[in-house]
Amino acid sequence: MTQHEPLGLNNVSYVVAKHRSLDQVNSQFARGKITALIGPNGAGKSTLLKVLAGIISPTEGHVIGLGKTPKDHSKICTWLPPTTQVAFDYSVFEVVRMGLFPWHQGRPSRKDDESVMAALTDLCAHELADRSITQLSSGERQRVMLARALIAPSSYLLLDEPLTNLDLQTSFMMLNVLRARAKSGTGIIISLHDIALAAELTDDFVCLKQGRVVSQGSLNQALTEGLAENVFGVKANNAAGRWFISGEL
Repeated sequence: MTQHEPLGLNNVSYVVAKHRSLDQVNSQFARGKITALIGPNGAGKSTLLKVLAGIISPTEGHVIGLGKTPKDHSKICTWLPPTTQVAFDYSVFEVVRMGLFPWHQGRPSRKDDESVMAALTDLCAHELADRSITQLSSGERQRVMLARALIAPSSYLLLDEPLTNLDLQTSFMMLNVLRARAKSGTGIIISLHDIALAAELTDDFVCLKQGRVVSQGSLNQALTEGLAENVFGVKANNAAGRWFISGEL
């Protein structure tokens, strides 16, 4: 991973059909940290990740740390959407190896192949390597797509609801892998609905509501100050250093 300017958003708005999915967002995302994106449905979390990934361009403002070309930026950021459909009958091994395409440009090496198996092994998905991606369950396919994202030596991982369809064991396994990647210097930006998990997993957070940043920084401090009640309409209680969420205010 090469050093470059940290990713950030400078007064970014994204408008479609007069609807502001993002509205004057200012945030910076450090490498070596896990940042949670939280907020109600429709708050703009997925749109923010797409803007950072260079999938869509902001209507106003600009992305800090954007690569000079799409090819350059694909080496800076790896984006994982919440769901992925694969129309062709690729093997799991081939799908995961695609995560290295910006680096091998269609000429993978033996080292690349070894990295594929290592990424699958990290998520206990190595036994799926020879199976067709079209024949997997939704949970198995999500594990494969996570391995495809994690194999990339990008400076940032942009993960949109990566725990979707995962069982508990795989979820905890994936979270441990993300912690290790962050310690190695990767910046991880992850959208989550579980704010208690976000408080335990992440270093920083950005909370969106109706496209605007309503809070950011330390999630533990924000929960203490009433973020769950004010933004989500739920009750947050801290017991022995862990947050628990209930529907009763």
